[in-house]
Amino acid sequence: TAKRIRRIIEDPVTERSAIPVAALFEGVAADARGRLPGATVAVDAGDDLAVLATSDVRLALEELVENAIVHGGDPVELRAEPLDSAPSTWVDLEVIDAGPGIPETERAAVTGDRDITQLQHGSGLGLWLVRWAVESVGGDLGFEHRDGRTVVRIRLRRADVE
Repeated sequence: TAKRIRRIIEDPVTERSAIPVAALFEGVAADARGRLPGATVAVDAGDDLAVLATSDVRLALEELVENAIVHGGDPVELRAEPLDSAPSTWVDLEVIDAGPGIPETERAAVTGDRDITQLQHGSGLGLWLVRWAVESVGGDLGFEHRDGRTVVRIRLRRADVE
């Protein structure tokens, strides 16, 4: 993870392209099932939906899915939701699990809602990788609890509107 973060920061992929969400989700889900046998990863994405991003977004999704499987338990769901505005220029990519959620202290450190000190910081690098990968393509990262489930949201620009 540290090597991936270093590459994102020092040698970012700058050329964004249209990435079909269904194919992206299917690839991330298949990789997760291969690395973590027995994991259940469901995919819910429209066939015609694409986001404007780089390959670093796949790294972010892989990190979130693995974290959801290990800490949130099965099943994990990948869902894509275009925002309701018409025409929608943004798409939310969601990683959903039934776990207890990401601790507030971890979220606050990564989102900047809390100052980072030697005594107050995140315990892992995974969420930092996600944050920097998402921000590198002009996206936004969010966390919520919805219907008793943990939702991590990556908001990206829709490819067919730019």
